[in-house]
Amino acid sequence: MLFPAGSMNAQDVLADSATEFSGIQGQDDWWHGYRNLTLDGGENDYDPEADFIPFPVDGSTILSATNFWNGNIFDWHNDPPNAGGNAHNPPWTSLGATSSHPNGSNQAETHWTVRRWTAPATDLAGPSLLQVDWSLAKSNTNGTGVSAQLHLNGVMAGKATIAGNDTAGVSRTSFLTVEAGDHVDLVHTAEGPGGNTTDGSDSSTFSMVISTLVDDDNDQLADSWETLWFPGDLTQLATGNDYDGDTVPDEEEFTNGTDPTNADTDGDGYPDAEELAAGSSATNPSLLPIGSGLADSREGFSEIQDQEGWSFGYRNYSLDGGGDDYDATGDFIPFPPDAWRGNQNQWRLAPSAAPWTTLAVENTHPNGTNSAPNEEHWTVRRWTAVGLDGPTDIRVYWMHRAQNLNGDGTTGAIYLNGEQLDSIAVSDATSDIRSYYLNIDNGDIIDQVVTPVGTSGNRSDGSDGSTNWMRIDTRIPTVPVQPDGTFFVRLNAPDVDGDSIPDFIEEDLFNGDLTQLTAEGDWDGDGATDVAEIEAGSDPTIGDSDNDGLLDGEELITHGTDPTLVDSDGDNLTDYDEVNGDPATDPTSADSDGDGFNDDEELEIGSDPTSAGDTPLSGTLGDSVFEFSNIQGQDGWESGYRNVTLDGGGIDYDAATDFIPFPDDAWRGTQWRLAPSAAPWTLLAAENSHPNGTNSAPNEEHWTVRRWTAADLTETTAVRISWSTRKVNPNGDGVTGAVHLNGRRIDSAVVSDLVGVSRVVYANISNGDFLDLVLTPQGRTSDIDGSDGSANSMRIDTRIPASPIQPDGSVFIPANAPDTDGDGIPDLWEELFFPGDLDQLSAGGDYDSDGVDDEVEILSGTNPVEADTDADGLSDGDELASGTNPLLVDSDGDSFGDFHEVATGFDPLDNFSNVADNFTAIADSEFEFPFSDNPQGEYGWTYGYYDVTADGEPPANSNFIPFPTDGSIFPSAGNFWDGLGFDWYDEAGAAVNPPWTEIGQLRGHPNGDNNDAVHWAVRRWEVSEDAQLALHYFVQKDNPGGNGVTAILLHNGRQVHSTTIAGDDTTGQKGWFFVEAQAGDYVSVALSPRGPDGSDNDGNDGSNFWLLVDPTIPDNPLQPDGSPFVPGGQNLEESRLTAFSYDGNSVTLRWTSQAGKDYQVQQSSDLQNWANIGATVSGAAGETEISINDAPVSSRYYRLLEIEP
Repeated sequence: MLFPAGSMNAQDVLADSATEFSGIQGQDDWWHGYRNLTLDGGENDYDPEADFIPFPVDGSTILSATNFWNGNIFDWHNDPPNAGGNAHNPPWTSLGATSSHPNGSNQAETHWTVRRWTAPATDLAGPSLLQVDWSLAKSNTNGTGVSAQLHLNGVMAGKATIAGNDTAGVSRTSFLTVEAGDHVDLVHTAEGPGGNTTDGSDSSTFSMVISTLVDDDNDQLADSWETLWFPGDLTQLATGNDYDGDTVPDEEEFTNGTDPTNADTDGDGYPDAEELAAGSSATNPSLLPIGSGLADSREGFSEIQDQEGWSFGYRNYSLDGGGDDYDATGDFIPFPPDAWRGNQNQWRLAPSAAPWTTLAVENTHPNGTNSAPNEEHWTVRRWTAVGLDGPTDIRVYWMHRAQNLNGDGTTGAIYLNGEQLDSIAVSDATSDIRSYYLNIDNGDIIDQVVTPVGTSGNRSDGSDGSTNWMRIDTRIPTVPVQPDGTFFVRLNAPDVDGDSIPDFIEEDLFNGDLTQLTAEGDWDGDGATDVAEIEAGSDPTIGDSDNDGLLDGEELITHGTDPTLVDSDGDNLTDYDEVNGDPATDPTSADSDGDGFNDDEELEIGSDPTSAGDTPLSGTLGDSVFEFSNIQGQDGWESGYRNVTLDGGGIDYDAATDFIPFPDDAWRGTQWRLAPSAAPWTLLAAENSHPNGTNSAPNEEHWTVRRWTAADLTETTAVRISWSTRKVNPNGDGVTGAVHLNGRRIDSAVVSDLVGVSRVVYANISNGDFLDLVLTPQGRTSDIDGSDGSANSMRIDTRIPASPIQPDGSVFIPANAPDTDGDGIPDLWEELFFPGDLDQLSAGGDYDSDGVDDEVEILSGTNPVEADTDADGLSDGDELASGTNPLLVDSDGDSFGDFHEVATGFDPLDNFSNVADNFTAIADSEFEFPFSDNPQGEYGWTYGYYDVTADGEPPANSNFIPFPTDGSIFPSAGNFWDGLGFDWYDEAGAAVNPPWTEIGQLRGHPNGDNNDAVHWAVRRWEVSEDAQLALHYFVQKDNPGGNGVTAILLHNGRQVHSTTIAGDDTTGQKGWFFVEAQAGDYVSVALSPRGPDGSDNDGNDGSNFWLLVDPTIPDNPLQPDGSPFVPGGQNLEESRLTAFSYDGNSVTLRWTSQAGKDYQVQQSSDLQNWANIGATVSGAAGETEISINDAPVSSRYYRLLEIEP
């Protein structure tokens, strides 16, 4: 559409759907409604007058069937049945200023929400080209995704589809020629990336802004479009020009939305001009000109087999021997005629349910061995080449994507005569479109397959619905490059210089120079000739094309490996590692010794990959998969369950009485199952398993149990227990897999995905011991069962590595481990800490001087070279003597550390013995938090902050600033109290952020230097009488993220202790300190933005922090650094810091002092560990000052000690 010169020299916003949104239909030319696809025929384009249904309004906000406006949004209401104005959902159809929810095809009716702008004559004098900026984003992060479509008078002019979790969304710009009376609609649909049109968590935001255009250079092209391709330059594009030479003038590229700098905008091999002429899309690589290829699976799909070369079927991977490649003739199974489901327009083996083996025009679904009939099926779209004039260069242009996003994904692949050429595993809804080039002749078979193998390698199917198609054509680019980066050499490729190297490769590598590569030359000096490299697909200009550590010449000549693949034989070991391994394995064979086990599997297990007589099964005592049967006790295996509800519960159990073998009548042909169908779901198959939760009949919790009983052992034997657990059903909250030895849990993991866990735990066992692999319904947050179908397995063998490490990081000591120096300590334990040295540890010795002999540390699992293994402040010897666990910071699990409890007089072995549960505190910041109109001073508590930026850190300046209050709960600049907490407000009563400084009952937030000023949020309590006090405090991240925070304990503005936690520490930490206080003193806990990295930036610094003040002083109180607290000690007022300065090099300290007394200055970076600075300083009468030269730039704390005479 042409427009008068100068008519676009100013851009004006004509309409804005968000700012002009209202409940009045037609206001500002906006109408709000929906389209009922169930009733209007459901085509993508629609009648803009008949098919648009405005939401009913009656001028009120009283909701009813005749008024969908509630004052904020339009929402569905019916009278009846929901009389009284209640929202009626479904349908979920609703529309707000930016919010929206469509109604999907899984409901009674399918609705699209519609924002409509009707162009007024007052804005448009005639046909005008307008700019429409529109956007779409998810607000609910679940579901399968949604779409937005832009329509002009019912005809689609643009579309965007996003995934269910895409909160960033998309923004689009479209250009439309509009005249007065035209309808511009932005619609919101339930269609996700996979084409699924059901709604589920489809809440989204979408909006559009309509503007006039600017054309300062008067070339009939919008400046915004020109600068999109040439920023700041309006001279490159113009009406009548054809910048990219594709025969589509620039103005038509503008109108069609194509790239004026690229002759093939969507990169699909079809030039824009050809696609526009054919009526396909020049901007969508999936929409190709119909009939322009040799074959297209979408065009050739039908219920007739072998029509136009197309056949549709599957491969039974389970029955044909497996493997990546297959017999193209014998292993392809065409769908039988009765598998055509005409009402569904698809081929499907079963009319419903499993097997899921399905092929439609684009949709497809493979079958996994976890689904009936327990066979793996690959779906196959097959084209057999016909009508060729002889050998032909072709392109296989193919697409694969996941449609159902709940599972682990699927693998798509292209095969030529049963040999795999290209493959990709995907688990998301992003289409992967690829081109693979090859030479074919009549009779060759090209298969596009989909397998249930997901991105993790899991072969089971679970939500494996996928979409795929392929086109075979002859669109070969000038320089064809395969997906793996190698060149494709066309038939009869020109070779002007006769060096057996196609010219196009030389020209591509050397910018048109044909002299660099030669038939006998070796340009990169890697030992392979240039010709040999071209033939092998390696790069003749790079010595190690695949960067695997082996030169291309070594790979081609010496080892016979592929110089373009890091792992030529696909055994997960690099070619370099195989050639140089110990033992060296064959890099061209995944199974070097031909024993049926891949090299990487053998190395992981510990067997010899070069010896057929040594396999992963060598030394195996039991295998739950291979030895699974319907005979209880066979090979030492029993199948059963534990009834947790009836046996008393708990993690551990009585292995003799709480294990219940399945009764004989529970065998169901291939599995043990308590009920023939439905609940209880308790079942065990060779790998599959399902526990039962109390939410399922008979309302009992059952753990499934695979039990192996040790027998025929000649002595106590060290065994390796290799076990795995994974979900088969991807839904639900997850399950727990665990291993028990004689009823005691020795390893466990919570699993909620299809990948699951594979773990190894070691144990010493004797005849009669029970090893149980259990599956419980306990998921991440819940112990009810819901979609708890899983698979698990366990193998027991005697392969113990040289240094066996348990899953918890502890060292496993095998029974009868060697002790060559006869000191009673196994060699492996000694060498773990002192490699090659058996002299450091000895029986009766105590290397770390913790009061625990070295040999006892082995039995207790503690570290013989660390006096405090768990770093809780108590030595291992003290913990073992007192009965606490030297491997746990908090032995009784009451959230107070062992040392914290010992130091403050509580029992670390009693989880009800602590300051929180003993109710001895006289001040509690959480429970005494005020909820009144005048909160400051209530119960002795005052709330405020330190402005560290303005005043410095306490105690250099302890200017505590209380939050202002005025006796009301109406926030303002003079009242930061809103009845629930303190926050920053302005005169109008609006919250001001930043600063983020705030305090609630438990939560608080500091302010960082990235927000202008560092503020410490402070809870302060006034001491009412002289007393020795124990100050207990706590800090915990409430908002995970950021660089962490620090809680600081203060007495009269003097920092006495602090605790710094990381940004993700939602568990938190507790601390304490003893002080001798006088009436009128202040004790405080402050929240600082300082994280472990020393930075004062705030970001997600919301945290919980509290202070408890307890007058209970134990007999031997200890400070956090282990020093004793001595009541009645020094008068803090006698030694008080009066001045502090730092000039970039030296720190100067001045304090009140007394003549004849000595003082020691100390420094610390964490308020925990202190170091002396220089010698003691003799005090002067009045004040003493020292300078500390070359002071470190990093954060430091300083303190002053008065030395007793």
